[in-house]
Amino acid sequence: MPERDKIWSYFGEGESQGKTVRILKGGRRSGKTWHALQYLLLRCVEKPNRVVSVAAMTNDQGRLGAYADLKRIMELVPFYADGWDLKSSPLEARHINGSKMIFKSYGDSETAKGIACDDLFINEANKFSLQQYIDLKANVRDLTILDYNPNVRFWVDDIFDPSEICTTTWQDNKRYLTASQLEYFDMLKRLAERPEATSVDRYNYSVYYLGEGAEIDGAIFTRANICLAPELPHLRNFQVFCDPSALRGADYFAACISATDDEGRVWIVDTFSV
Repeated sequence: MPERDKIWSYFGEGESQGKTVRILKGGRRSGKTWHALQYLLLRCVEKPNRVVSVAAMTNDQGRLGAYADLKRIMELVPFYADGWDLKSSPLEARHINGSKMIFKSYGDSETAKGIACDDLFINEANKFSLQQYIDLKANVRDLTILDYNPNVRFWVDDIFDPSEICTTTWQDNKRYLTASQLEYFDMLKRLAERPEATSVDRYNYSVYYLGEGAEIDGAIFTRANICLAPELPHLRNFQVFCDPSALRGADYFAACISATDDEGRVWIVDTFSV
């Protein structure tokens, strides 16, 4: 008997119970976004003139994330592509029956009110504030889908019961992963099981391998993975990293300059933080 698909079963149970919100929680490669997009494509085909809003925090997240996933789904499964026309400016998918999926970013928490739509999909919902969720949902006539990684506790945990959330891991999606992707998860497990495993190693294993919530505590950097030097060696591949806190400047745009040496080790050359 074919293995039962956890997310499709969750969607089906939600329909039978008349629920208007579906929540997908899971680590990387658990199939959350792909299932949500396929489900919404089917709903658009089923009912003409349906409007679906796909919300991302930034333009790049929408274009390189959910929209790219939608294109990939249609390439791999021609059934889903039948009758659809993809537009890149603005980012939209339009069906011959009048239904459409609109991809928008909502980085400004003060002005993000959303658009009137039948269905709403908030991709990586943990990056949105509760007020943004309230404002976006106010314009939804039917279904709201949220997906997120369990890498931080946020408002979903306060307003929804755990029984309302579908929790998945990469193992629920294992048959669709490549050898390289499977090796990634094996690496997470091996790093976390080392005697000298850091808090980051255990955090990554808990969140991205097991699909559980976790917090980083204890020794992030140890004598095994960091050292100080009186002078810098020959360096290349200089990079500047700046955390703009979702473009709000909440932590004064802390920044650092890094580079790699001839042996591939990463060096922090300089830092800035108020």
